[in-house]
Amino acid sequence: MIDKKFNILIISFIVAFISYSFWRDLKDAFDIQIFYKGLSLSFVGYTYVIYLFAKDYKKRYFVFWSKIVFLTAVNSLVDELLFDPTKLQINEYIGFILTIIITYLDHGRNK
Repeated sequence: MIDKKFNILIISFIVAFISYSFWRDLKDAFDIQIFYKGLSLSFVGYTYVIYLFAKDYKKRYFVFWSKIVFLTAVNSLVDELLFDPTKLQINEYIGFILTIIITYLDHGRNK
């Protein structure tokens, strides 16, 4: 049986490959910007796999930091999809605070 982590890595790689290879064609043909959105989505997949490996490894500091990296990638994806990623806005601060709160609460539960 194929592992969940492997599937996520393959899908993330395919998204990154399509985003990086065909962004110009999609922009010219359909006026769709996928470059940064696709790369952000692939980074969410990559960092989620790192987080899953960290949970398997069971070292608290590794789980802690990998969760921060994963939540930061999710914040970046939300910024790319819903907000203007070229400007520092309130959503970055909210994402930062939520990352700290979620990580702190989860870290406290897993002691």
